[in-house]
Amino acid sequence: MLIINRREAFIARVPEIAYLNEPDIANELDDNEWRAFLSAFDDREGFVARFADARLRGSVPRELAEVYYQSFRASKPLFCLELATGLRRGDLISTEWQNIVILNDAEHGRTTYLKRVNRKTGKAVFIPLTPEAVAGIEECRKRAIRSTRWVFVQENGNRFSLTTLRRHFAVAKELAGITRRLRFHDLRHSVGSRLVSRGVEITTVRDVLGHSSVVTTQRYSRPSLKARKAITSALSVEPIESVYTLSTESSS
Repeated sequence: MLIINRREAFIARVPEIAYLNEPDIANELDDNEWRAFLSAFDDREGFVARFADARLRGSVPRELAEVYYQSFRASKPLFCLELATGLRRGDLISTEWQNIVILNDAEHGRTTYLKRVNRKTGKAVFIPLTPEAVAGIEECRKRAIRSTRWVFVQENGNRFSLTTLRRHFAVAKELAGITRRLRFHDLRHSVGSRLVSRGVEITTVRDVLGHSSVVTTQRYSRPSLKARKAITSALSVEPIESVYTLSTESSS
């Protein structure tokens, strides 16, 4: 006999409750963190200084730190693609060359897309890539060690591993000065939040992130600071400055 507690039974009858109980998306990168995170992969001096510092745990000779940096820097294209698409980490490291599509037309010119197929709906979506992601893809294409299948490979030619992804993500956070809680999955949240807050249609964001339902995507629909100010200004009887103390938080 299947036993369901009263709360689960109630949520089953009123599915909106499940949405209301979803945790808030609150760990996105803000604009400054976004730039600092990507810049960390080019911070050779900062990387070497960190890992060659004998006062810190895990320090190594400077020559070895230089070698480690080259491996770290080589993963930048992977993180550029993540911040252009919001892929789940498994899908990210499994990106194949056949997923990279270049189209050339009179209206848009030469544009590079990531082709992804929603695993639940089977729908193919073409995501236009940012200049940073395109530059990273071309960098991978020109490397001496590359795979005929996988876009992202390591020095041994094997597909990029989750272990290396986690390690390089942690190092990038440290070099970027991000000390608060930030998981790799929060990069995906950052993409969704930024797209919604900058006016991209919710159905388009749904397709980019590969959600099967727009209800999931709506979790990112928190009004930006600009939108909040516009709302309160429009609805206030008195001038906004005399009624409210405005927040100075940044939006992402």
